[in-house]
Amino acid sequence: MKSYVPAHNVLAVTLVGGEGSRLAPLTLYRTKPAVMAGPTILASFSTSAAINSGIDRIILASQYLPFSMERFYSNVYGSDFGHYKAIDVIGPHHNKSDEVRYKGTADAFYKALQIGVRHNREYVLGLSGDHIYTFDFGRLFGIFPGTYGDESFVVFTLKVPRQEASRFGILETEPGSTRVSKFVEKPGPEELSADQDEFDASMGIYFAPLRVWHRILEADQKRARRGESGYDIGGDVIPHMLEEGRYQVHVFRFDGFWADVGEPAALYDTYRSIFLDRDPDLFGDRSRLIGSVGSPNFYSTDDLILFSSGRFSLRKSSAAGSIFSPGVEIIMSEVRDSILLGESEQNYTAIKDSTVRNAIIDKMCNINGAEITSDDGLVILARGTMIARGIRINAPGNAVVASLSELIRNIYRLEKYVRATDAEIYDNFGTRYEFEELVEKRMRQGMINRKFLRQEEKNG
Repeated sequence: MKSYVPAHNVLAVTLVGGEGSRLAPLTLYRTKPAVMAGPTILASFSTSAAINSGIDRIILASQYLPFSMERFYSNVYGSDFGHYKAIDVIGPHHNKSDEVRYKGTADAFYKALQIGVRHNREYVLGLSGDHIYTFDFGRLFGIFPGTYGDESFVVFTLKVPRQEASRFGILETEPGSTRVSKFVEKPGPEELSADQDEFDASMGIYFAPLRVWHRILEADQKRARRGESGYDIGGDVIPHMLEEGRYQVHVFRFDGFWADVGEPAALYDTYRSIFLDRDPDLFGDRSRLIGSVGSPNFYSTDDLILFSSGRFSLRKSSAAGSIFSPGVEIIMSEVRDSILLGESEQNYTAIKDSTVRNAIIDKMCNINGAEITSDDGLVILARGTMIARGIRINAPGNAVVASLSELIRNIYRLEKYVRATDAEIYDNFGTRYEFEELVEKRMRQGMINRKFLRQEEKNG
C-alpha cells in the first residue's frame, strides 16, 4: 500500500474561466482570474501553490476573455509554456470546435481531463483560479492513502460562521470523522444544524484519483443528457456521490490563509491586508514564490506605507496607503488609499496634477488635473478611461466611471455589480447617469443599428 502520493504523479486542473460579474468594471476585458493583484494575477496564487507543492503539470481551463491571462503566463513562464511544458491553457473548443462555453464546473473538469489524461498522472487536484491563498498540498499528499484511500473524493473546506454559511456549499460530516454525510449548496437558515456555530464550507478545491474523477464526471455527463444534472460539482456531482455511495466523500480542513475576492470591497480589503499590512506576508516568503511580472517592493515609514512592483514612478507626489502594479506613473499628485492596476500593451496608467482617494484604477487610465474620490466606498475606473483637467467626481459611496460609449456598450454586464454595490454611474466628464437611462440609450442604439443594416440590405 502506498504511504503517500508523489507530487510528480499529480495533475492540477485550475478553472480560470469565470466572468466575475460582481467585479464587472474590472472584468469587462478579462476573465476574473486575470485581474491584477500587485505584481501578479489572481490565477497565479493557485498555480504557484501547485508548483510550490511539487506539481509539474497544470491545465488551465479557460473560457471568458482569456487573452490577458494567457499573456501573463507567457511572460512569466516563457512563450512556449504550452504543450510539454508546466502549464497548458485550454478552452471548450479544444474538445469540440463548435463549443464556446463550458456547461458548468463539472463539464469544465470533464473536458480538461480529456486532454489531461495524456500527462499520465494517477491523481488530479482540482483548483479554482479566482481566490487568494497559499498552501502546501504536500500535507494532503502525505496522508491521503492512509487517511482517505483510493476510493475517496476529498473536498477542501474552511470553517465559516453561521451568518456566512449561505454563501457556500456546506458539508456535514459523521461525528468524529472526516467522512461527509450531507451536502447543501448555499443553505437557508432552516437547513443548518441548530446546535452548530461553525460549518465546513467548500473552497472549490478537490482531490481524488484520476479514475474516480473520470467515473463521477462520466456519470454526470450521462445524467445531464437526461436532464438530471446541471453539470455542477457542488450542486450535482457531490450530492449524487453521497446518494449513490460508491465513493466516499471526505473533507480536508484547510487552516491557512484563503480569501474570496469576488466583490470590490473584499478585493480592496484583501489587497490592503497582504500588500500593506503584510498579514499574511505572501510575497515576503522567498521559499514559496508566487509567479509575478515584477519584484515586490514594500515601503513603510512612520507616516507613509505603500506597495509597488516593476516599473513605478513617483515624482513630487504623495501615495499613502496605496498599491501599485507595474506600469504606473504619479506626478505632482496625491493618491491615497487606492489600488492602481498599471500598464497594458506598454501603455502606462498615469496620474498627473490630480487627487485620487478610495479608488481602484484599472490599466491604461489617464487622470490629468482632476479629482476622483469617494467618501465612504470605492470609485472604480474602467480600463482605458481618460479624465480631463477640471473634472471632479466626488462620490458619496461606490461608483463606476467609464466613457459614455463604454457605459452604453457594457451596461448589461455592469448590472450585477451596480445592483449589488448600489454604485453610482459616471462618464469620464463627470456626468452622472441612472442605470435605466443607459439601458434606454443602449436599446435606442440597437434600434438605430438595426435600421442602418436594413437600409444597407435594401440599398445593396
